[in-house]
Amino acid sequence: MFSTFFAFEVKNWLRAPMPWIFLFLFGLLTFSATVSDQVQIGGSYGNVWKNAPYVAQNWYAVFSILALLLVTAFFNNAALRDIENNTAQIVFSSPINKAGYYFGHFAGALLISLIPMLGISLGMWAGVVANGLFDWLDPERFGPFEIMGHLNAYLVIVIPNMIFVGGILYTVAILTRSTLFSFIAGIVLLVGYIIAGNLIQNIENEQLGSLLDPFGGRAFDIVTKYWTVDDKNHQSVNLMHPGILVNRVLWMGVGLLVLVLGYFRFGFSEKRSGSKKAKTGVTEDAYGVQALGERLRVAPSHGWGVTFAQLRSQFRTDFWGVVKSVPFILLSFIGLLNTIPNFIYATESYGTHNFPITYDMVNNIRGSFYIFVIAIMAYFTGALVWKERNAKVNEIYDALPTRNWTGYVAKLAAIISIIAILLSIAISAAMAAQAAHGFLRFEFGVYLRELLVIDLLGFVYLCALFMLIHVLSPNMYLGFFLCVVVLIVNSFAWGVLHIDSNMVEFAAMPSYTLSDFWGYKPYAAALSWFNAYWLLFSLILAVATIIFWPRGKDSAWTSRFKMARLEWKLYRLIGLGAVVIWALTAGFVFYNTKILNTYKSGKEMEKLSVRYENEYKKYQGVPQPRIYKVKFDVKVFPEQRIVDAHGDYWVRNINQK
Repeated sequence: MFSTFFAFEVKNWLRAPMPWIFLFLFGLLTFSATVSDQVQIGGSYGNVWKNAPYVAQNWYAVFSILALLLVTAFFNNAALRDIENNTAQIVFSSPINKAGYYFGHFAGALLISLIPMLGISLGMWAGVVANGLFDWLDPERFGPFEIMGHLNAYLVIVIPNMIFVGGILYTVAILTRSTLFSFIAGIVLLVGYIIAGNLIQNIENEQLGSLLDPFGGRAFDIVTKYWTVDDKNHQSVNLMHPGILVNRVLWMGVGLLVLVLGYFRFGFSEKRSGSKKAKTGVTEDAYGVQALGERLRVAPSHGWGVTFAQLRSQFRTDFWGVVKSVPFILLSFIGLLNTIPNFIYATESYGTHNFPITYDMVNNIRGSFYIFVIAIMAYFTGALVWKERNAKVNEIYDALPTRNWTGYVAKLAAIISIIAILLSIAISAAMAAQAAHGFLRFEFGVYLRELLVIDLLGFVYLCALFMLIHVLSPNMYLGFFLCVVVLIVNSFAWGVLHIDSNMVEFAAMPSYTLSDFWGYKPYAAALSWFNAYWLLFSLILAVATIIFWPRGKDSAWTSRFKMARLEWKLYRLIGLGAVVIWALTAGFVFYNTKILNTYKSGKEMEKLSVRYENEYKKYQGVPQPRIYKVKFDVKVFPEQRIVDAHGDYWVRNINQK
């Protein structure tokens, strides 16, 4: 019986998208952290190799905590599968073995919960390979890929933590028969860990502190406390360390003890909440033919009022459907949890103590939270575009008297609204962290302009691109793959091709400096023009998405192009107007960035450096004149980007005899 339920659980999860989506997400995050210094997981590691065993084990420790709510979904689903599928009465009345059923589902969920964590090793390995091909970072920052560090991470961190967490969550779910209580238990574990971590930090006895940490992080820190950079590059923590072994055995025992206690309380009976008779205010007689009254006469309405009512209804349905979904809650919590350590250490930099100024907090949000925002956007754009087709109600939906643009605008607005809410929550967390550090100069205007205006516009452009990809894709999962491929190509391919232009890299913006004195001057004009350029281009993508919006059963491209030509007649003025204005804007931006102003790409600057070295290398070591007196008259006009400088140098050849 055990093998039957174990195999059933594993097969069901292997066919589900969630383990593979999070495997890919974890891999993408660790890949980005491996090949870039802009993405950090659990803080910075200094001079340690980017793929060192120490770094890998730290990442596994961080992700085992971040994935707590993801693990909750696995164990909750395993415990309540029969309840939610309305098969409990059949299964529970069958002559099955209680232990086989109870522990079989648990073991299957435990095995599946280990799959997404493999993305950490795969992402790091892929990052090392990619850096070897494209030289994004100095090769000296990487060492040999030592597999033992990753195996020890599973044995020391991942498996014990999954047994501890899974034993508790599975027991809560199967005894309460409630998804709500299961997720509450997961949140309680998470919050309890954070509170306990703060208390443990104040314990002077290190061994006691390491023993009380249920996820083993404190024990790992104590073991590696005095490791040198070379130790971290080559060594990994294993179960042979006494402090590690005792901690892991203790908390695995706690999880298994709760699991066993739950087994004795578990029974093959459905939890009933009593008779819940709907109170509609209508008696049974009212359902008779006599109570129906006259036949209703429906007069269909037309006009913009009806169209906007349809738009509001579609927006509400899509918005709340995303907000209440498990993947959204999981990704949001994991993203915020990944950002919290950066907020905590926002005052530490290169051994100095800084103020947690707003600019740094904004950069922390961008570096640690945005990859989760992009993941949410990439996933739910596809989920919303394919929602009706996945639910098998697309034929009903397509037959409704609605226009294509209402569905498109509603779904796009739902995604953008959710991203704005996530950014607002991140801003609130950043301001709370500033207050916790005693820094009360919040500068809400900077948060608003940087995150909810400039960055949000960038997300709008990406969302428009993702929606077009999903509309043109014949399969939702192929659409997900293409979105990620486009994202990676757009981020890295242009540098490989030595193309350095914000007009080519999608949604790229010129660099700028936000000044306390002059704000965005003199960068405001460039930012405005490039945002106009990409906003108009996104409008062109939107028109293309609307005219190709899938409607009806015929998905052949000949039929879709025929329908697109019919739809184009409705939107040609908007489409042609967007193309013309975008072309004029592109011409103006090109003239300013390529002709009027002498812009040099990174490749051109590299050639100038090579030329400088070749021409002047011969003078190295030759006695040179020295400046012994300088007089400058400098006038700086930062708002105009002008420097008026006059000066005199007095030079003497001290080597002349």
